[in-house]
Amino acid sequence: MAVNKKVFINCPFDQQYFPILKAILFTNLCLGLEPLISETTNSGESRFRKIRKFIRDSSFSIHDLSRIEPLKADDLPRMNMPFELGLDFGAKYFNKSLEKKKFLILEAERFRYQKVISDISGHDIRQHNNQPVEAIKAVRNWLATHVKGRVPSYKMIWSAYQNFRFEYDQTLKSENIDPEAIGDIPFSEIIREMKGWIKNELPDNSIDYPDFESDDTDFSERELILENLIRKVDELLKRKGLETDSEKQGLLQTQKVLQEKLNHLRIANASLTDGAKKFEVMKDIEQIEKEIKKIELSLQKHSLNIE
Repeated sequence: MAVNKKVFINCPFDQQYFPILKAILFTNLCLGLEPLISETTNSGESRFRKIRKFIRDSSFSIHDLSRIEPLKADDLPRMNMPFELGLDFGAKYFNKSLEKKKFLILEAERFRYQKVISDISGHDIRQHNNQPVEAIKAVRNWLATHVKGRVPSYKMIWSAYQNFRFEYDQTLKSENIDPEAIGDIPFSEIIREMKGWIKNELPDNSIDYPDFESDDTDFSERELILENLIRKVDELLKRKGLETDSEKQGLLQTQKVLQEKLNHLRIANASLTDGAKKFEVMKDIEQIEKEIKKIELSLQKHSLNIE
């Protein structure tokens, strides 16, 4: 799946969480993404069908696990958010077209998730401390690692959100609607209002979300080339009758260079989530390819068939 600007939002739908949800929606829109979120009014079957579509269609996902505890003393834990997170993880790891999808997992407190769902350790997990401004900071800083170029600071986004909220809340109050009541206004309408306000009030800030899938493919192809060349050098070194010691030493040096290049590429590949580093690394690739060509020609002199 080529990268797109759709982000699946998996979060609680309760009154206390509503301010955080609105801040997250605004941040994504402010940074040029299209939030996909299921309406609370949908029936169970239609909502599940829509969630599956959102998971399939999005290049990004935000999962908030901060509200899995019961709302009241006699209630049971809320498992919708972990369930949808599991669906999304399954889609990513068992569907090749979604394997490059990017996840952000939000929590109220640092490391609290380890008590209930420790298997997600090692993924991008950030806390918002139940504060809208901290949610904006977490989402903004996460998305900043996946873009080319500069993005507005979280303080700028928070300031813009405060201005939007003041104006929009005044409009709702004039229509006798409580702006803090979840469910009174459909999420799709809130998103449309936010999008219109951002377009009219904020300077054009086009943000480039590069196609990280194609970048990963390029790295993988180069890794395969290097691994194949190293294997061929090993085969040649095992043969008897190399003409001179200097020839053998030359092959050993070639093998060392190849391994260094392979290690370099693997480190670069592991850094792909760091947007700035990724583009710096790509500058080195052309030089690496030129050196690979030279090594291929050198090996061909030994009648070695490079596939």
